[in-house]
Amino acid sequence: MEVKEIISQLETFDGSFPKEALEAAIERKEEIIPELLKMLKYTVENAEKAATDEYWGHTYALYLLAQFGNKEAYPLFIELLSLPNDTLWALLGELDGWDSVLASVSCGDDSMILQLIENDNIDEYARCVALNSLVTLHVAGKKKREEIIEYFSELFNGKLDRSFSAVWMGLVNCCLDLYADELHDDIIKAIQDDLVWEGEISISDVEEVFAEDKQTVIDKLFKSERYQLIDDTIKEIEWWSCFKDNKQLDDDIADSLFVAISFAMTCLTAGAFFSISTPLKMIAFLSCLIGGDPLHRLTFIWRIMKLITEEFETLFKDYPLYSQEHEKDPLVIAKLFDPTGSASWFLLEYDPVEKLAFGYVTGMTADELGYISLTEMESIKGPLGIGIEQDMYFIQKQLSELK
Repeated sequence: MEVKEIISQLETFDGSFPKEALEAAIERKEEIIPELLKMLKYTVENAEKAATDEYWGHTYALYLLAQFGNKEAYPLFIELLSLPNDTLWALLGELDGWDSVLASVSCGDDSMILQLIENDNIDEYARCVALNSLVTLHVAGKKKREEIIEYFSELFNGKLDRSFSAVWMGLVNCCLDLYADELHDDIIKAIQDDLVWEGEISISDVEEVFAEDKQTVIDKLFKSERYQLIDDTIKEIEWWSCFKDNKQLDDDIADSLFVAISFAMTCLTAGAFFSISTPLKMIAFLSCLIGGDPLHRLTFIWRIMKLITEEFETLFKDYPLYSQEHEKDPLVIAKLFDPTGSASWFLLEYDPVEKLAFGYVTGMTADELGYISLTEMESIKGPLGIGIEQDMYFIQKQLSELK
């Protein structure tokens, strides 16, 4: 595949995973690096346009350049992470995984990472990406634990504005992952001073971590997939839900009726893990299939698959993005859940234009606050095409009540 064709396939998103183009890019590394840097520069210089044009060049470019350990991408990525909130999130999504990319392109030089962490004008979650990248550099052997802990001590004692923000939660999380018992008192004081939401990290959580064997915690850190440099772009991103087949249930399901019935029976016997609505929907779904009425079947499928409804958006009329940003114990407005898994999303704020929510996620690799793309959520399909659902019986409550 020629370089021009590779770039053409990587610049835009068409719903499919460009595996061949990425493989060709890796094979032609020396030729492709200048082109990838051009894509990054274009994004930095035309950020707002790129954010609204479904431009994906920067995403593939960053991961590939991270895999190549290309330091020229470092200042460009810092510029992207320094963009205003809306543009940043439109370009980079939920920011998960970008800490590994940042650590990889820094090549061990943390100077710009530290500047990002200490800049109060930068998005707080971008600053968390920078914090996590320091831990990644330690795991990669490019930064000593003692150096990081000394720097974290400076953050606790004057380098960070002492007001509630995600940066403080990110800092405490990194300390716990590093078993920074040297900073025990600083961590406890941060929680007591309400710099960290205690529903996310409590004093008992801190004491529980430091009660463990130090070497065991450190060994766990080095074995974790969480803090690793990028060494395989394809493996890192091919599982993203945006690349999944989003076809709705079709005639193939009728050919798999036995599987559907088995799944429905599993739902009925797994009440502890599924909502009561799930087996009922499965039974109704099977009835549609057996009945053979295509219109009835498609109408039913639409009803159970639709996530963003007028009623859903009405719930957030008074709770747009950032409306509860400074609330120490914000109100949870709605709950989404995976009927075939363990994940739940407790939503605090929502932007109906961007289809972007902010909330608390549980049941995945880690319970955490973050931004959630409702468009992406609608695209997720589990067994038999069952998607994410809204809990229609959820009663609004304060976030602290969830723990």
